[in-house]
Amino acid sequence: MMSYLEEGTWTEGEFANMHADEQVDAYARLLHTMQYFADNGEGDRYETMNGLGSGIFEFKARSARLAFYDTPGDGTHEPKRTYADLENSAHPSSPTWHIPDLDQEIRLCNGWPKKSRQAVPSDIAFARQVRSEDLSHDRRR
Repeated sequence: MMSYLEEGTWTEGEFANMHADEQVDAYARLLHTMQYFADNGEGDRYETMNGLGSGIFEFKARSARLAFYDTPGDGTHEPKRTYADLENSAHPSSPTWHIPDLDQEIRLCNGWPKKSRQAVPSDIAFARQVRSEDLSHDRRR
């Protein structure tokens, strides 16, 4: 997905309706959001990150979605939940106060074009499958 966005050649779903320049912009925004998160431990704007449940989160830019999860890197994973209320957040002054503290490693799962108001359950299920396979691989090391 990322290479198609970078080149402006994505032709599936909502991306098919995005002009090549918009796709390249979505790519740049995703990179910026991920770099900002890596450098600061939080997103730069509320709308750039979201929780999808079961410890799966997403980076967001335009119609592009990129799922990820967190892990300490030892083959384990403890699902974390987003905060629903600012008052209960561990970081109420953060732009992404709704995202909990995550483990030191962030692993990308899969990406998709936004198709509706909420993520399609099959996209989230695939992210969980990728996470399961990835963690299993870590345990075999």
